Amino acid sequence: MAHAKSYLRDRDATPAPVYESRSASETDIRKIASRLCPAALVEIEALSKYAPVSFLLQNLDRKRVILYWSKPDWPVAIIDTAPVKDWNEAHIWVGLTEKATDERNREAFNRYLRSLFDQLNGQHHQLLHHVAQSNFAQIRWLEQFGFIPFRRLSHYGDKQTEYVVMRRACANV
Repeated sequence: MAHAKSYLRDRDATPAPVYESRSASETDIRKIASRLCPAALVEIEALSKYAPVSFLLQNLDRKRVILYWSKPDWPVAIIDTAPVKDWNEAHIWVGLTEKATDERNREAFNRYLRSLFDQLNGQHHQLLHHVAQSNFAQIRWLEQFGFIPFRRLSHYGDKQTEYVVMRRACANV
């Protein structure tokens, strides 16, 4: 009987998800746009007059999706990286789905995302992320990855929203 309990415990154990990223396709964009968490949708609405799919399809070549290696057809997050070569920085935007922020997956996902930010910081002196000042959850989330409030922008985006520019500087500068 003890063997049966052990078997059930092992069978029911959820393995830690493993993530990977790849260039985003139009199909990826269409899948992820309908599953973005509310904080990402608030950012899209504040930045643009376009629907999430149209917004995400812009500059498709700059976007990467993050997905479970075991489910490569269902992205859990999207990252847009816009390098500014003259300043050796990159403006980034991260959109998450509920799967990425789910409590069971959060730690492994955050580890993967931190490694991705470290990799980007190796290529760019600093990473900048614009966040609506009212989006406290997104600001707190970015702070756990080493982003700090850098400057405030008044009347930013199509909706003229108050924004905070969050900055993550390269550690070895």
